[in-house]
Amino acid sequence: MSMSDKMIFFPTLFTMPTFSRKIHTTWLSVFTGIILFFATLVFYITVHLVVTVVIFVKYRKVPGETGTLFSEMKQGLSHSFFLYRTIGYDLVDEVQKQYKCCGVIGSNEYQEVPNSCCEGKGSCSHSDAFKKGCLEVMFKEQQTYGYLFGLIHVILLLCEITAAVLSFYLIL
Repeated sequence: MSMSDKMIFFPTLFTMPTFSRKIHTTWLSVFTGIILFFATLVFYITVHLVVTVVIFVKYRKVPGETGTLFSEMKQGLSHSFFLYRTIGYDLVDEVQKQYKCCGVIGSNEYQEVPNSCCEGKGSCSHSDAFKKGCLEVMFKEQQTYGYLFGLIHVILLLCEITAAVLSFYLIL
C-alpha cells in the first residue's frame, strides 16, 4: 500500500464517524427540545389547574364562609351602602338604577327608600321598590363571568394535557 493510498483511506475512515455524530447530535437536540416542550407543558398544566380550582372555589356562593367572592362582595357593598346612608354616595344610586336592585339584601334595609330603588317614579315606597338586593344581582353576574373564565381554563387544560401526552409519545 503506497502513501497516497493511505491518505485516501484515512479521511474516509474519519468522515463516517463525523457524519454519525451529526445524526446523533441532531437527534439529541430534537429529543432535548421535546423534553423541554413536555416540561413547559407540565408547568402550564400545573398553573392552569391551580387557577381553575381557585376560580371554582372562589366563585361558590356560601353565605357564611369567609374568603369567597360572595363574602367579599357583601362586605364591600355593605361598606358602600353604609357610606350612602350617612353622607350620600352617588355611585350607589347608579348601581341601584343600572342593576335594578335595592340595598345590599333588599329594600327593607332602608327606613326611607331612595328614588333610585324604583323605576322612574318621583317617590319610592317599599312596595314599589326593586325586590332583589344588589348583592344577589351583582354576584350572579360576576359568578357567570367567573365560571366562563373557569371553563376557558378547563378547555386550555385539556388541550395542554393532550399536547403533553402526544409529546410524551414522541419521546418513547
